[in-house]
Amino acid sequence: PKGLDYDCEYLPCHKALEACDFCYCPFYPCADGLTGGEWIKNKDVWSCQHCDWIHLEEPCQAVRKGLEDILEDKNDLKAKHMELLKLRRECLLKTLK
Repeated sequence: PKGLDYDCEYLPCHKALEACDFCYCPFYPCADGLTGGEWIKNKDVWSCQHCDWIHLEEPCQAVRKGLEDILEDKNDLKAKHMELLKLRRECLLKTLK
């Protein structure tokens, strides 16, 4: 979806929420606590629960534009993870205030 998905049973899933375009983050796991994510050590899993960045309109648009140049199919999410993390860093620099 573009924008908020009012039909989603999990809405609201984050505090700052303007866009549901990336319900599943294309950068998972980013392992970067700058945007609020954190390792849950006893489960050895990355949690995005406190990351609102990808759900804000400006970052969402920047990421969507960048993904067009990287992803050709869903398997690229895993195969091109390092490229995706570079895109994330570029988008963070453009959109974090």
